[in-house]
Amino acid sequence: MIREAKDLLTDVLVTHCGVKERLIARSGYEQMRLESRKEYPFAALVSVTGRYDEPSRTQIVIDTEEGRTYVQARTMRILPIRVVIEHKNEEAADELFSRFIGNLPFNFEINKVNGTINPTAEEHSDFMSSLLERYMSAVLIEFAIEAYPAAQKAYRIEDITPEGEFKDDQK
Repeated sequence: MIREAKDLLTDVLVTHCGVKERLIARSGYEQMRLESRKEYPFAALVSVTGRYDEPSRTQIVIDTEEGRTYVQARTMRILPIRVVIEHKNEEAADELFSRFIGNLPFNFEINKVNGTINPTAEEHSDFMSSLLERYMSAVLIEFAIEAYPAAQKAYRIEDITPEGEFKDDQK
């Protein structure tokens, strides 16, 4: 899920914001390396500590070419990714940041299961811009999707026998 989420964010940054793919860091280490190069604009996609919603059992339906599968989902998996956009000044960073948020999709899909994408918090580097010749805008984006065991199916009950009877399916 982490790779798929970062791929989706990279696509938005490259396609709609004009950030070169080589200037998109996908880890904290790569972000530090790009900061030292001072080539703008650049972005960083760093996953932070995720969480799970309250445990609950739900059944989700997955339609494939082979037919319909019913799978039990255990809980909602929430993966936050901090997206940092740095540019030469506040105006340029804000314009790029606004374009990024405006082109962020509402949903995503992994293995035929739909999830949601929600920006939840943002921050800006007003304190830093007077010290450094760059401006940083960041947003925390949460990817949420049902967590389910891929190998286990929740089978439907097709037939119930009355109490006391035994139905032998192995003839």
